[in-house]
Amino acid sequence: MGKPGLAIALAREKVTEILLSENSCSAWFKKADRNAAATFDSLKFIIDAKGPEYVLGWRTDTGETLFKHPYSASVLEGAGPNSVVKLNANGPFFVRWGVVLWEDNTGSFRRAIGSRVLQVGSYPGNTLAAQITTLLHEFGHIVGRVPDDSDELSGQSGRNTAEVIHYCHAQIKAAARHSGRPSP
Repeated sequence: MGKPGLAIALAREKVTEILLSENSCSAWFKKADRNAAATFDSLKFIIDAKGPEYVLGWRTDTGETLFKHPYSASVLEGAGPNSVVKLNANGPFFVRWGVVLWEDNTGSFRRAIGSRVLQVGSYPGNTLAAQITTLLHEFGHIVGRVPDDSDELSGQSGRNTAEVIHYCHAQIKAAARHSGRPSP
């Protein structure tokens, strides 16, 4: 998998280290799966090379501006050990910036209006912190720690990421800081 494979391998290694240590993050996951590290190590990862790459922007009927970012990863809810995690090659696991396409009210016309930083929680895309958070978020779906967030416009994905960060922030920050990889 080349450079993307190296990014996945490093993030996997850091998540395994987090889950093997005694900390708030591993304790939270172990409430759902006593063998959290072993279950995580059983996961398989694939890259969706044709995943969405654009940030879609539009104004609602009430005048609110909304942005839909490309997904970072996905997995089947409650899938358990040996699950397959799909990583979007064009999402924030691998990419820092996304081109914004603006839709008019009919949804039929799109034009590029600039770019936005893709993020996973508060972490910019294509950083080890964003990658670790993505893997922990998806692992939360696998073991039942976070609810389904497949309705992309519901805001549930962001709430799930916030919950993962609530329990795992210190470990994510420490793992990213001690990675040997340059910071953003």
